[in-house]
Amino acid sequence: MYKEFETDSFFATEFSQFERIRNGLLHYQYTSGFEHGTFFTIDFDADFLAKLKWKNSEKRVNISKDDKKNMLSSFQNLEKESYFQQCKLVENHPKLDILILKKENKTVIHYFSPFGHLFSVPSNNNNFQKMAALFKIAERNLYR
Repeated sequence: MYKEFETDSFFATEFSQFERIRNGLLHYQYTSGFEHGTFFTIDFDADFLAKLKWKNSEKRVNISKDDKKNMLSSFQNLEKESYFQQCKLVENHPKLDILILKKENKTVIHYFSPFGHLFSVPSNNNNFQKMAALFKIAERNLYR
């Protein structure tokens, strides 16, 4: 479903490039009012090579040692799951978040949330909490 969200080649290319990563994370964020969203990817196998990408630019992001350690800890025991959350936090300010985690070349997590935010919905599910920890690190680095 999310692959149909934007019809621009930039959007399709970024998902296609992520397919080549064996162990990693993709976070896509789109906010209403902007023409395109922002991609943040981390390739765990390439020493946590992190890239922030916009339509016409790209920036490398240095992941701290603590973040690397915390990411590995959360990532190791993830189980395959898909999550969808829809909850409006701010009226008339739609936002879309997509998080995909790949482990051993297989997608283990799909997270899709239009209009919501992961941290506004508490969960006792251990797998969800691990995914949330990874999402939090990705989102923090998205704004560097």
